[in-house]
Amino acid sequence: RSPRSFRFNLGINQLEKRLLCSALAPTMLLQRRGGLAATPCARAGGAAQQGVARLPALLRTSSRIPVRQQGRRKAGLRCRAAEAEQQQQEGESVLATSSFEDPMPTRNKAFPYPMQKDQQQAALSSIPWPLFYPAMAACVSAVGAAGFGAGKALPVEPENKSIASFATAAVGAAAAAAVCVQAKKKRDTAAVVDLYNVVVELPDPSELTPQAVDEVGSKYGMKMQKDDLEGLRKIYGQYLETLIPSGDRQLKGDEAAKVSSFKTALGLSDEDAAPVHVEVARRLFRQGYETKDRAQQFEQRKAFQRLIYVSQLVFGDQKAAFLLPWRRHFNITDAQVFVARRDNAKTIFKAIMEREGNELRADRHFLRTLRDHQVAVKMMDESAVELVREFARKHVEARLVKALTQVKLVVTSRDSSVIMDEVSAALDYSRKLAKYANEEDLIPGLGFVTLAGGQLLETRARDLKELYKNYIEQRLESTGEFTPAIEADVHDLQQMIKMPQKEAHMLHDEVAARLYKRLLREAVTSGKLDSSESPAEVLGSLCERLRFSPEAALELHRSLYKAKLASLLSDKPKLSDENEAELARIRRLLCLPTDAARKASRETAGRILEEAISDIYMMGAKPVMETDLNRIEQIIKDVRLDQEVALDVFQSVTRERLRSYIQQAQKERSDGDRKEETAAIKRLVQFNAIVVTPLLDRVKGLEAGKKELAELLMKAQENAKAEGAEGPPPSVSEAAAEAGKSNSISEVQKAIQAARGEFGDDEKKGQKEITLKDDVPSEARALLYRDYLMSTMSGEVVNLPVGGVIRKKTNEGARQADMARLQSLADILGMDQMEISKVHGNLSEEAYKAQATQVMRSGPPSKASNQLLDSLAQQLGLNKEAAEKINRAVRTEVYGSEAIKEEGGQWSIERVKEIVKEGGKVEDMADEVVLRNLYRKELEKKVTDGSGEAEGSYFHEELPKMLGLNDTKVRLITKELVGSRKRMMLVQAVSQFRQKRPQEVSASLNNLISCLRVLPEDKPLSWTEPQELRDMYATFCMREKDGRKRSELASSLGISPEEASKLEIGEGTSSMSSAEEEESIF
Repeated sequence: RSPRSFRFNLGINQLEKRLLCSALAPTMLLQRRGGLAATPCARAGGAAQQGVARLPALLRTSSRIPVRQQGRRKAGLRCRAAEAEQQQQEGESVLATSSFEDPMPTRNKAFPYPMQKDQQQAALSSIPWPLFYPAMAACVSAVGAAGFGAGKALPVEPENKSIASFATAAVGAAAAAAVCVQAKKKRDTAAVVDLYNVVVELPDPSELTPQAVDEVGSKYGMKMQKDDLEGLRKIYGQYLETLIPSGDRQLKGDEAAKVSSFKTALGLSDEDAAPVHVEVARRLFRQGYETKDRAQQFEQRKAFQRLIYVSQLVFGDQKAAFLLPWRRHFNITDAQVFVARRDNAKTIFKAIMEREGNELRADRHFLRTLRDHQVAVKMMDESAVELVREFARKHVEARLVKALTQVKLVVTSRDSSVIMDEVSAALDYSRKLAKYANEEDLIPGLGFVTLAGGQLLETRARDLKELYKNYIEQRLESTGEFTPAIEADVHDLQQMIKMPQKEAHMLHDEVAARLYKRLLREAVTSGKLDSSESPAEVLGSLCERLRFSPEAALELHRSLYKAKLASLLSDKPKLSDENEAELARIRRLLCLPTDAARKASRETAGRILEEAISDIYMMGAKPVMETDLNRIEQIIKDVRLDQEVALDVFQSVTRERLRSYIQQAQKERSDGDRKEETAAIKRLVQFNAIVVTPLLDRVKGLEAGKKELAELLMKAQENAKAEGAEGPPPSVSEAAAEAGKSNSISEVQKAIQAARGEFGDDEKKGQKEITLKDDVPSEARALLYRDYLMSTMSGEVVNLPVGGVIRKKTNEGARQADMARLQSLADILGMDQMEISKVHGNLSEEAYKAQATQVMRSGPPSKASNQLLDSLAQQLGLNKEAAEKINRAVRTEVYGSEAIKEEGGQWSIERVKEIVKEGGKVEDMADEVVLRNLYRKELEKKVTDGSGEAEGSYFHEELPKMLGLNDTKVRLITKELVGSRKRMMLVQAVSQFRQKRPQEVSASLNNLISCLRVLPEDKPLSWTEPQELRDMYATFCMREKDGRKRSELASSLGISPEEASKLEIGEGTSSMSSAEEEESIF
């Protein structure tokens, strides 16, 4: 509607009123007439708002128009205003029912304002239905009668008066009947208005009943589902579109029921209602593309998905698949429809749970109700399982968070009862849900609740472990034993917080160990263990009560024993007899095995011995003083170490020290300093002999046995003296004096030898028990042994200032000392005889390879050189197979690579024959590719030199045997070079014959003979002109006198012996004369 369609008064006040009316009328009319399309309403409303916004400027403009111009403008408006008086009345009626403060009604109500009838509808609907048709008949009759009377008054001839009257009456009656038909249609349209207004009066359109619809239809004498189906569809579509929420508003779950109830009340079938759903979906889908705002596009898409879901509920899955072809209309897939149904069903279910306080109660009736809701909203079981587990997890998390709040507090402020109550409540809740898990009439997803997938497990895993530990501790403290009920609760809590079995076992052992230690202390202080006949039974009962594993209990006993032993050794590193008795009592009470007691002694008293030995080792490869040896022996006695424990401590410290020497030698080797590497190995051997060996004897107690024997001898001497002897025998006293003197002299000699790095007699007696077999890899041990062996073989080297090298001459004693050190090194490294033999064998192979390379470089292989290599292999202890393997490698290296470089690759048949004659093998001296190329060159040379001297036996047997080529490769090369060359030689000979070049003809035929000898043909060669072949043969015989060649050529050309004999003497041929031959030559 535009302002021009209304009737305006001439006064300016009336103009303002009409302009305001025209601005608001479109919105009200569209809202009044059904509001079926949201987009046209929005557009009309926007236009109306723009018109209202422009009113002040329009009024200001009109006030500035002169009076005369205003008069002319008003006159024009008056002429145009008569066009729409009816529209003005409608607009005013709308304005009368609306307010200026709220011109746009809210969409929360589907039918906000009643629809007004126009004058015709009001007049026609006021006629009762029983009187409508009689009134219409009376009207037709009256019009016909009037027409009949008017026909008589027409100026026609008298005889035609009756005809004119009846014709006029008929025309009038027909016109009246047409008007009555239109009046009936106009009256029927008022039925939809009345039904619309009936719905407006209802508090909820879903409360509409079929009786109300039938009453409206009976009022107008019509069946609305049949006579005005389109009107019912518009009302249904308006309600459906309004009921679908948009924006952040979600479905409540009752939309499908309301739509179904409203559809049933209107009497619409599924087939009649389905197009309305598609049309509403089309408007929602289109609105998403009409805006550029992504948020609004997303909202419209969500509203579209909600409509799909509601439609599926209204029609059912089977009917919806046929009546609502979403894919055809909107190009959406079944997967998108599935997502829309799933997401909206979950949203409605969440809304239901929100109304219940987001609390999944472990009540059967409540769970049965949730099952009914699930079926009503058609939510799939998978979605139900996901949501049920989520709500159950949140319930348990809320419980555990309260418990964790107490756990995080300090012990004095902590309320343990809250922790126990909350954890117990969570466990009971989970068990109830697990009890209902297998019942089919309850909502799926019920079962034992875990924290998997929740934020609590991801963010507070450490606090949950502390809660688990605190719960076990409180339960054990309350009962004093680990009952089956506690075990079940602990197991369920572990499953609930998804704690790994290993961590749960560790926490349980930690709590059980704490309580076990307390109960054990009570049993010891009360004397229960001392008075018990079997302490093992008492300790076993404690373990069973607390479900404490015997292995963990044994480890705890060992730690207690270790702590007691450390406390005794803390003040003074010496154990008295009372201390030893106390330790024995503890071992008996704790039922501590000997191995565990030794391990504890190793970790406490063994540290003292380890420090003493390390102090001695810090002095390096120097002889150990007697005082140090006695100190080690005294420490072992003071701390009461068993011999096995002392040996274990000594071996660990010694092995670590020996590894340091090995690491130093390896470092020097990696730096390339072989001299320092040899020196480090010598220090290793010397350290083992003069430091490790005497200490090992003291630790093992060998020296103590010698001293005990000496004491027995002294006692025997004293007893003899007491019996009247004057003194000890001179031999005994003198032996003791000599022994003391020899000990002092030997210590000085050892110190001097150690300072010089010499190999003394004690080094030959180095210990062999402690080795580095498990500490150093076998490859590294072999390299160290090899390097030292090479050093002993080459001797000591002195580097001169100018870069020269001098090797010191060594005597037999020095060489023997080096070999003894070598054997001692093998003992320290833990090398067996097989490993030593392998190193020696590798050195022998390297030496033989060097000598063989030198021999082969001196000249071609000969019988003398082969005998020299055989004798060298026998001297180095190499067997024949190893020597032959090295010889092949050296030959390949010398003859196959370096010889080619030195001679420019000039391998020749003469050289091959020479090598074969000397007994060598060419295949071991050159690569196969080189040999094949040599064969190829020789074959190509013989079949192209024009001599015809090639022999098949030579190229098939002799030459391949010399070159070491197999028959297959020889045949391939021969076929490649000779197969196509035979025909080419024949064609070339004919061409040269035609050119009268007899010398070249003879050469080509000789080459043909060579090719045929190497690769014979089964039948003679063919040619289109046999006479030319005979002439060529005659020309060949004039220059070649060899009968074998002549017969072979004649046979290959298909010439019989008789014909060949005639051609040889010049009969039956048209060959070139001697003059022509001489001419061709010159």
